Amino acid sequence: MIKYIVIVDMTLLLTKLKKFRLGKFNKKITKIEIRANDPDDACHSAFKELCDMILEQDQSTDTKLLLKNLKYDFRVAKLNAKRL
Repeated sequence: MIKYIVIVDMTLLLTKLKKFRLGKFNKKITKIEIRANDPDDACHSAFKELCDMILEQDQSTDTKLLLKNLKYDFRVAKLNAKRL
């Protein structure tokens, strides 16, 4: 496994997610540490972490549709890898 630092640009998402508590995703530029096998898995895990946080707060159909559409606005600005 490789430790990745995923840097996410949340600019497009913050306006759409105002009603949710976003924790570490509450900044325009967010750094997330992820352990994954490859870069694609690291990016997917970062998005899944955001989705899980939102779904813990609201599991309505509207929220699920919102998350489905958010994947197009989720932007990984940079990805750094560090071997363990």
